[in-house]
Amino acid sequence: MNGYIPAILILLVISNFYILSTGRYANAVRAVALQGCLISLLPLPEVIAGSIRAIFLSGGTLAVKGVLLPILLMRILQSTDEFKVVHPFLGSVASLLLGF
Repeated sequence: MNGYIPAILILLVISNFYILSTGRYANAVRAVALQGCLISLLPLPEVIAGSIRAIFLSGGTLAVKGVLLPILLMRILQSTDEFKVVHPFLGSVASLLLGF
């Protein structure tokens, strides 16, 4: 593995825990956008090597999960004013413990 890949994977796990612990939908959508950007960096060694598949994979992931999906989710959140805050079934501590 390259040196930066474990760091990206750790950041992905931390962002998952952030999504579990956040109480607002907008913050969760921003974390999903961050995850999309981080995931699109994973095939970077192949992109640098010039692999066309890796370029399309990385660009498609960034476009769909990093940009398009968060934009659509934020538009949906803005159109519905009723559900701005998440009310978890278990609570934030139990959600984090089960997320482990």
